[in-house]
Amino acid sequence: MIRLAVIGCGSVVQQYHLPALAAVPALQLAGLVDVNPQILAQVQARWPTKQALADYRDLRDLDAVLIASPHSLHAAMAEHFLAQGIHVLVEKPMVLHSAEAVQLITLARDRQAVFAVGVFRRFYPVSRLVKAMLQQQWLGGVVAVDAEEGGRYDWELQSRYLLDRNLAGGGVLVDTGSHLIDRLLWWLEGANIQLVEYLDDATTGVEADCELRFRAAWQGRDIPCRVELSRTRNLRNTIRLTLQEGWVELGANAPNGMRWSSAKLAQATEVAAQLWLQSGTPDDAPVLPQAYFQQQLADFAQAIVSGSLPLNHAASNLPAVRLLEECYQQRRQLPEPWNQPSVATGGQP
Repeated sequence: MIRLAVIGCGSVVQQYHLPALAAVPALQLAGLVDVNPQILAQVQARWPTKQALADYRDLRDLDAVLIASPHSLHAAMAEHFLAQGIHVLVEKPMVLHSAEAVQLITLARDRQAVFAVGVFRRFYPVSRLVKAMLQQQWLGGVVAVDAEEGGRYDWELQSRYLLDRNLAGGGVLVDTGSHLIDRLLWWLEGANIQLVEYLDDATTGVEADCELRFRAAWQGRDIPCRVELSRTRNLRNTIRLTLQEGWVELGANAPNGMRWSSAKLAQATEVAAQLWLQSGTPDDAPVLPQAYFQQQLADFAQAIVSGSLPLNHAASNLPAVRLLEECYQQRRQLPEPWNQPSVATGGQP
């Protein structure tokens, strides 16, 4: 039995991680940590454990930790545990700076500890299908990528840290973008990424809307990629991949379903057919399904037991960390035509 402590008891932990943990036989809850005593007591009442603490450094008798704290704390917390050879699954973003990521990946390797990142969308059946499709060029090489994800922000916050740049590191880019960009770069694994432009609407706070363009040199092609993210507007919420022999489109955060323009996908390999049978239809697919948090934890446990790499191992997430960091370094102001005065409204936005 792998003894795992959970650090940070916010909404994502309460709604997804802890129920998933209870469903993985190889894992045992060995501790809870949160600086808010009310939240800690509330969570411990539902998920009893002998260690319910305010300071993660007081945890004892552990094999692994799940870190779901404010983003700016990820690096120090991960280093504390990896240095002891304790396995770490850290919520996205892994860290806020690529130099920290490199140091932690090296430390994990030296201490023979599993180090994984909570980019659970990789476990979606449709994500695996697209990765196989692109790597094996079932519809030829990738010509272009266009992705949008956004809507009015309605996530229930247990604290205000996501609205604090010092704690969160940024806004919609580092939050939603950590998932979306990770999946794009995981599909284009090994690509040489060059940022073209990044724009957002932040002034003194965190950004609610942003857009970035980058180019990916992959499989002998120079692929233009565009990503648009929003916490204020309903966007298309799909990923469109233009290929040499057709196109595919899937939900930005849907585990199942894909539209495509070529009959060649129906003639794919047996592996593809098995994945396709799992992918269902977009209309039937719930967002943030519990099953994929459970798969992520089960994969983490299996990596600990077998010594294998988890699907979401930290080194594979490093390109996303680097791109997000570069975006913030090269930030420019985003024009907001949807907020500009118009004649129809008498000059009011």
